Amino acid sequence: MQDPKIQQALDASAGFRLQIFFRSVLTGLVSGLMVSLFRLGVENSLDFTNFVYHFLPQNPEYILPWVALALSAALLIGYLVRWEPMAGGGGLTQVKAYVVYAVKFRKWSVLLVRYVAGILAAFFGISLGREGPSIQIGAVGGMMVSDWLAKGRKARNPNLDALPIASASSLEENYLLSAGAAAGLSAAFNAPLAGLLFTLEEVHRSFSPTILMAAATGALTADITAKYIFGLSPFLYFRELPTLPTECYIWLLPLGLASGLAGALTNKVLLNASRPYKRIPPKWRPLIAISTALACVFWMPEVLGGGRALVEIAIAAATPLAPLALMLAVKLAFTCICFGGGLSGGVFLPILSIGALSGAMVGQVATMLHLPQEFASVFAVCGMAGALTGAVKSPLSAILLAAEMSGSLSQLMPVAATCLIALLVSDGLRISPLYESLMERLVNDYKNPTADTQLGSLREYPVETGSPICWQTVAQIPWPRGCVLAKIRRGDAHIAPEPQTMILPGDYLCLLTSGYNAKSVNQTMLRLCLTPRS
Repeated sequence: MQDPKIQQALDASAGFRLQIFFRSVLTGLVSGLMVSLFRLGVENSLDFTNFVYHFLPQNPEYILPWVALALSAALLIGYLVRWEPMAGGGGLTQVKAYVVYAVKFRKWSVLLVRYVAGILAAFFGISLGREGPSIQIGAVGGMMVSDWLAKGRKARNPNLDALPIASASSLEENYLLSAGAAAGLSAAFNAPLAGLLFTLEEVHRSFSPTILMAAATGALTADITAKYIFGLSPFLYFRELPTLPTECYIWLLPLGLASGLAGALTNKVLLNASRPYKRIPPKWRPLIAISTALACVFWMPEVLGGGRALVEIAIAAATPLAPLALMLAVKLAFTCICFGGGLSGGVFLPILSIGALSGAMVGQVATMLHLPQEFASVFAVCGMAGALTGAVKSPLSAILLAAEMSGSLSQLMPVAATCLIALLVSDGLRISPLYESLMERLVNDYKNPTADTQLGSLREYPVETGSPICWQTVAQIPWPRGCVLAKIRRGDAHIAPEPQTMILPGDYLCLLTSGYNAKSVNQTMLRLCLTPRS
């Protein structure tokens, strides 16, 4: 007979999909507003930076004060990132580690550092994007909504500290965190479908229908919120592009090869970007990135910021081959300097700009060989998606992002073909997914400042076809210590597990565990439930 506490937990967690829907709407609204505020700060900082960088060459007497201000800001950024290390670098890595390995971070200090250090770094044009911090800010918004709801339930009924209620709250937080992460990327780019799919591909390798519903609801709500502030156009909006004729599809082979190599190179360089900094004290590292940005002011201001200007240059298809190659090399090096220094910012947008430049270079070569000039801009869009696929290995997100940015499905076939070739190139070079590698590094270096002592974590694990536990009975499976299989969800049916119950592909296993051993349980369950990678 099933433990009454477990049955209580199931009763508390079952049948709350409609509640999750409305709470995801609230999460999308809160996270959308938080990310929109961050986006406003970053965009206004970049606008002012562009003004200053046009102003300084004509007024050299202000250069020294500006340099002093920049170096002071670098010291402040270094201090903030050392104070809250979970707000350094991108934000997707931290959210992914939170979901997969229960790596905790402090919500309010992360928000403070993301806003202050992120906007301050954008003020001086560092080569990092807004998408990673936006995902973490959105996820924090989901966690805050979950906390507020839990406190409200506790205020109405002080006896809700029991283990089953804690379990239901933990499961709800997982859903709302996913909704907030999707909302963050949606609000950052005004591209809700790409934001939704990218978050699910990266944060959850496998996910349940409830997580999908929560993330979709949060992304769409945040997109509506952001559109009221920034307008209807996506952040990277391409003008209407011509449809690439089928006789030009032969060019997709070198395009996929070039963009896949660009993505693979970016992946390798970013993963090794911190090595040159090992002998430099952390507090001095942001100085190198800010100093590099100051040097780029007078030499190549196009590479400043996340990379939006470079994407626009690539799409315009009017720049010769040699300057494009130079901008690509400088952008890659500048991004690695900023990312390796541990500044607050993501690499999603820089990767897109590098891919757009690689695609534009192939387009320039094609036009020299009698490809009509009007189609060169399509190469930049395809290269952008191909490089993202080669570096991150999220092809579906890259394809959908290109479709949303171009405002048309007419480019779907060439973009998809480019992404497929780029993925094959990346696989052939044995490139590990960027964010997964960064997450493993974060987990290995993790020092738990906020150890979770909450009992009663209830988590869902989807069973993939070909996983080690497929077609095994409950009694045959080596379950991790310190957890209980509470139920098996198969479609709309909720099955109380028995020793002879067989696990089928597509099942969702709900495990009740404590916060003390969440990390080890997660690691074991992912190994058991996911299809092994070759």
